[in-house]
Amino acid sequence: MKQINLLLVFTLSIVVLFISCETSDGTKPIFNTNTNLIQEKIVSSKDQILLDNIKGLINQEDWYSAHSAIVNFKLRFPDSDFSNEITALTKEVRKSLLAQQIFKNTHGEIITPYDSITKKLRKEKDEEKKRIFYHALESTPYINEDAVQAYLSIPLDSLTNPSLQFTVQNVSKLDYKLQYIQFSIDKTIYPYLPTNTFSDHGYGYYWQWFDDVVEDDKVLELLKKVAEAKETSITFFLEHNYKTTRKISKKEQEGLQDILNVFEKIKPNSFH
Repeated sequence: MKQINLLLVFTLSIVVLFISCETSDGTKPIFNTNTNLIQEKIVSSKDQILLDNIKGLINQEDWYSAHSAIVNFKLRFPDSDFSNEITALTKEVRKSLLAQQIFKNTHGEIITPYDSITKKLRKEKDEEKKRIFYHALESTPYINEDAVQAYLSIPLDSLTNPSLQFTVQNVSKLDYKLQYIQFSIDKTIYPYLPTNTFSDHGYGYYWQWFDDVVEDDKVLELLKKVAEAKETSITFFLEHNYKTTRKISKKEQEGLQDILNVFEKIKPNSFH
């Protein structure tokens, strides 16, 4: 009987000690055996830290770094509680990037015969490549984002010889080489084999893209179908029999249409 009483006293003492235990800041410690909840708190703190970093870059008006950090955030935390805030910040950064580009273009920029019909497009001059590029306003300037896009490329020494470029980008957690793509356009399948593919990696992700010159009416017609479709998706076929599919957004379709509308007006006679 004495042994039982001593055990009871010892147990009660442990409980009292646990309840009265406090941390150095006066708060009682939280003992949580649920490792999933602990992990969620760790992840939450990480996305909060990255969000604060993005806001800091925006305050410094470092738009390109802020955009890269936003891309990183979306890849790492696709289901974050801060997703709506990230969406708003994305719009702010893109708007500022566009304003910055317009500001540059008003200072000593080469005037081309196409300026009057490309007001809806973003104009860029590349001194190294000796070319002028026209992009849709909503298109991404970065290769580490999912995208289906087209743009105009014009050599500085031959302004009357524009070309149409078709580019697709894919971000994945798998380092599998892209083999070909396939469009589903209003339930009709259209395969496409890129001329050449490129790849890079960072933040634990891999991205691949191609950038093909559109040289004939068949590819041009395919792009028109993608732009005009009521419902369209793209499937990426990678090595090891792996494939992934996503819907093509309305913004991607609208941007593609803006480029195609201009190209129809300026395409060279040699295009067939």
